[in-house]
Amino acid sequence: MFEAAVIIGVALTCPPKAIVLDKDARPDVRIVVFRHHPGLIDTKERMEARDRDEKVILKAAKDRLGGYEYSGGLGRGYELSVHANDLGRWKSAIDNLHKAGALKYYDRWGLDRSGYGLVPLR
Repeated sequence: MFEAAVIIGVALTCPPKAIVLDKDARPDVRIVVFRHHPGLIDTKERMEARDRDEKVILKAAKDRLGGYEYSGGLGRGYELSVHANDLGRWKSAIDNLHKAGALKYYDRWGLDRSGYGLVPLR
């Protein structure tokens, strides 16, 4: 019983310490930035444009970002997530694709009624 009192006393007298990250360290926080569902029915032209845009968007992610994750399937669509530190590069890459007219289906920031598209960034 004396040992428990000593441990509690030590715990109460030790000041809390902040966790300090190395300046090069980045937390592994991923943000979903794009949602794509290839199975949603639309006109043939729009479905083809949607599939082309997916490839263009994934290429931009591969070329411009330090890392990304693209996962999903099984009828629920796919989600592209990026590191929080890469959000600026991501936004810049998509803005450039929009300015160049490279995207025909995902031609704006925003989600459709089903929740798929380019997640708006503030």
